[in-house]
Amino acid sequence: MAIKFHISYRVYNGGGGFFEGAVVASLLETQQKTFGAALEEVEVYLCLLRRDPSDHAGVKRSLRKMHDEFHEGFCGKLPRRRFVRKKKRLEITAVATFAVAQEMRKTPKEKAAPFQSGQRIWIESIFNQLIIELEACRAKFNKNDDFEFDEFLKWVKLTRKKIPKTRKAAEAVCEKSREQLLARRAQMTDWELLGIDWDDFHPDARKLVDDPRLWETMNDFSPNGNDTGADVLETVREHKTSLENTEKSNRDFCKSMLHNMEALSIQETDDSVESTIHRQVVIGLAFGYLKVLGFCPDFLLGFAQNEIVNHQKFLENNHLDWEYRAECLEYLTLMQLCLERYSGADIPLEIGLSGKEKTEDKEISIQTQSKKFGRFKKIISKLW
Repeated sequence: MAIKFHISYRVYNGGGGFFEGAVVASLLETQQKTFGAALEEVEVYLCLLRRDPSDHAGVKRSLRKMHDEFHEGFCGKLPRRRFVRKKKRLEITAVATFAVAQEMRKTPKEKAAPFQSGQRIWIESIFNQLIIELEACRAKFNKNDDFEFDEFLKWVKLTRKKIPKTRKAAEAVCEKSREQLLARRAQMTDWELLGIDWDDFHPDARKLVDDPRLWETMNDFSPNGNDTGADVLETVREHKTSLENTEKSNRDFCKSMLHNMEALSIQETDDSVESTIHRQVVIGLAFGYLKVLGFCPDFLLGFAQNEIVNHQKFLENNHLDWEYRAECLEYLTLMQLCLERYSGADIPLEIGLSGKEKTEDKEISIQTQSKKFGRFKKIISKLW
């Protein structure tokens, strides 16, 4: 398989892809080279420091701690180089040598214009730093690895000489890389298109959450595709060991997640920010447990089903002209069916925050209802 390259930048309050990094990655990727089965992917993160890290001018007061931790803590320990042999991936994180954070700029709109001042220099500098970092990674490969490291490095150095002279030519390289990516994706299954490393999840995760749409990472309606749900999933992964222990640890963890995101007490479902975050945290937690741990605690399962049903009912009578209403309802149904399959229930519970099921004539405790479904052994209100 041809080697893929990902070159991103990081600053104290963000990061992502950038034009110059994309040009370097595209120049390498479009050649579709391979030098052995041991390496298929190179990830490079270039950290841009502020011109004077001790100066907080222009840094929001609420971000100053993050600013200092990034410069003094995170960047102070760089470079970091890691060859993940099992995943055939080389990871490099280093302080950028070609610019400071204040120089990171938006991509110009003039497609046929020559490179702006310094733009070609950035590309050359990224290549130079990449070559230095790759040289430093030589020792991470051993004689048993199926990889021609010397030929690989020689090729990267030769590619440096192919840097386009105009912005139009550079964008043509990026477009060619994009077209190759689309061609590869056209041959992939829905599961392969997700680009997920399944080693990061429970062995039964795809059986428990068996629809690839519920694994989407860039769809706000997917349980862990919105920003909140993604953060929840990552937090579940970070606390995996402790969450495998006791019911109390799981309850405390869920309560802490809602508290930290200021979504602990929501009286009714609506489209407010508070209600949305509350729903995303609860549903994100339920699916996070299934994906990472291979189970979902009974109390959380009922809590998530309740959020789904309440939101479905809300959308039945609201936002009838919303262009994404049908898609939102579709994903709610997908999540509902997935949790029902896991719980063994035929229909979802309609659980109120008081811990009782609401019916027209009476209220039945969840503990009683759990006998019917064989899953919910505690009243949800006891969670808090």
